Amino acid sequence: MYGVEATRRIRACGRADADLGIIAMSAGAYQEDIERALKAGMDSYITKPVEYDRLIRSIRKVLRRHRKETI
Repeated sequence: MYGVEATRRIRACGRADADLGIIAMSAGAYQEDIERALKAGMDSYITKPVEYDRLIRSIRKVLRRHRKETI
């Protein structure tokens, strides 16, 4: 199972924790790859090779978004 399908299943499972933050990490950098991941319910998308600063920014962005939703 790939990340897009896993994300769809997680989001659709109905559990209270199914809204966890999911960041896609892929070598696929085409816009269609990014759109497919986000449409499946991923919160962010970063490409390989991973740049440390970009990864940290993505994690912070997802954490801020989820923190606001739980308040």
